[in-house]
Amino acid sequence: MFGFRKHKGTADALIELTDEIKRRRAAGEFVVALTCDASSAFDLLNRQLVIAMLKKLGSGPRATRFFESFLDGSKQFVVINDCCSEEWNLDVGSGQGHVLSPPLFNIGTLSQYYWSSISTLFGYADDGSDLISAPTTTECNEKVRIVMNERKRWFELAGMALNIEKTSLIGFGFTHDPVTINNIAIAPVTSFKFLGLTIDQSFSLDQHVNSVSAKVRAAAAKIRADGANFSTRDRRRLYIGWVQGTLCSNGAAYLPLLNKTQLDSLQSASNYAIRSVVKLPRRSIDISITDVRQKLNIR
Repeated sequence: MFGFRKHKGTADALIELTDEIKRRRAAGEFVVALTCDASSAFDLLNRQLVIAMLKKLGSGPRATRFFESFLDGSKQFVVINDCCSEEWNLDVGSGQGHVLSPPLFNIGTLSQYYWSSISTLFGYADDGSDLISAPTTTECNEKVRIVMNERKRWFELAGMALNIEKTSLIGFGFTHDPVTINNIAIAPVTSFKFLGLTIDQSFSLDQHVNSVSAKVRAAAAKIRADGANFSTRDRRRLYIGWVQGTLCSNGAAYLPLLNKTQLDSLQSASNYAIRSVVKLPRRSIDISITDVRQKLNIR
């Protein structure tokens, strides 16, 4: 469990997931990653499950009563401009927006990490990826079918809805059989996006790098257009947020693994954004972008 925990983030979940896939493949196993997504998870989580898990974790009567009172007494309302809706109470969900919502969600969904004995779950809030492996493709396919049914049942008991459209299966070392849920066939894919990182069967990062480069170039165009009347200092702030924010998102999980071609692609896109900050032409051969970066104090 990585979500809403101190010193844990999406990059940590991705590093451990990909490292574990590589470790199992090196051991000669066939591996499948099953990625499930819950619709409106915070709003639908069964509150009785939250309380039950609190008691399992050793919560005393006073603390339990406090959380029960807190959940029962929570109210929701919507504000649009100056208009505020009426308040309403909900009898499900860990709540939206309040300080206890994340830890209560973690507590309520803790049981899913022990639900299956034949898979390892790498979870971040309501996103999770089960890792299943076996020495033969036949056994691996059978395990996937069992885990899918177990995961579906857990979602139902937890009061949450499994988003089948966002459920994906990807095999490493082989192409696994399709899995059917609610009469909907989930076909195998060759790559999937988990927590913002595109993971390929061959662990090539080309798709992810191309996606990041496209986002950086789009941000550069937006800086040039929307920041036309801003100061250079303000456009630099946009660069830090829109460009560096994109590059650093899950950076620890993919940047150290890039080859020179991939790094050059990101560098070229970043330089395009630097030009937007100082309003330079999109192409020029007599201007050092390195010097411009140093003047802007951008690395």
